[in-house]
Amino acid sequence: MNGNSQNAIEAFNREFSKFNINYVPAQVQQNDDPLAALNSEQKALYDEVLPIMGADNALAFVLGE
Repeated sequence: MNGNSQNAIEAFNREFSKFNINYVPAQVQQNDDPLAALNSEQKALYDEVLPIMGADNALAFVLGE
């Protein structure tokens, strides 16, 4: 990354921080293991419905999607 790009990113971050929004860059948001984000209650529910619904449907159910 060249100096101009770095300066632009820093300027953006300074301006964006004024809005008090929890900004997380996209590369940090990506999670290869969606189950890692579940809390203990969600994990227990997931484990309970997994045999009935299958992995994708169980995860969507637990997340309310």
